[in-house]
Amino acid sequence: MKYFLIFLGIPFLLSAQQLYLFSQLHASSVFFNPSLAGSQPELLVCLLNKQQAGKEDWVPKTTGITFSMPANYYRLGLGAKIIQDSYFGLNTFSAQALISYKIRCAKGFLSFGMSPGWKQFGYDAGAINPKHLSDPDFVALQQSWSKFDIGAGVSYFDSKWLMGSSFQKVLGFPEHLKIASSYYYLGHVSRIFSLNQAYGLRVSAQVRGIKANYLAEASAAIQHRLGWLGAGTRSNSDVFLLAGIDLHGAIPALRFPVSIMYAFDVSYSNHVLSARPRHELGLVFRFKKTKHSDSVLPSGNHLRIL
Repeated sequence: MKYFLIFLGIPFLLSAQQLYLFSQLHASSVFFNPSLAGSQPELLVCLLNKQQAGKEDWVPKTTGITFSMPANYYRLGLGAKIIQDSYFGLNTFSAQALISYKIRCAKGFLSFGMSPGWKQFGYDAGAINPKHLSDPDFVALQQSWSKFDIGAGVSYFDSKWLMGSSFQKVLGFPEHLKIASSYYYLGHVSRIFSLNQAYGLRVSAQVRGIKANYLAEASAAIQHRLGWLGAGTRSNSDVFLLAGIDLHGAIPALRFPVSIMYAFDVSYSNHVLSARPRHELGLVFRFKKTKHSDSVLPSGNHLRIL
């Protein structure tokens, strides 16, 4: 529990135009925290896509993919992250390398990571309102910006607990572009409770925010070797359902584990746009284990924390 207090007590700044509200937190943790790269014994590939209902050009949507694997017997974690995001006319594309270093600590690992990369911003004022194209303030934003960014994170994980915090900041970004130069904080914790030999309960919570506006989230899911089913809520009036199927558990003949994930988000806010539902679809591929990693990293049973 002391690690929980340490990690959630460290505020970090991150430059981002919005919060990536992936509901499948346990599968998308590497998107937010580079210290979790290589935290599992396999070569892990995760694809996630989230989009709000609607056909307008400005409808928020996010697509991301991560690769990660352990190296050097377990100490190093290597990977990459690519995210394409669109949010009310602001479009971003980012590509980052993921590097982590793990230290044995108690029954698990204390891991430190960094994520150097590159991010491109573009703003389409006309996507929101064509009248903006005649406004000099909006026209000034009608250009693309490419900047380097750097991130770092710290985490503790074992077979039952996962805790961490991270930050990321765009370097040299113009201060007048406030829409894309906000700050971000992330702290998260997950815990697995074994209910019996077949089932487990996963409880997760996180805090993140832009500038002084923080967002808290909590979720719980019942896990089985065939998949999981759960629900959660956020402080911005969101509620969501999440589910996943582990095809390797259902079809043991598969050469490598594959998981299919789905989440449905909706808000009970009075705001018309916020009330639109959001759909999240994801795939997780776990390829061949890295040599020696299975003897030191958390076990790969159906109650794995990651």
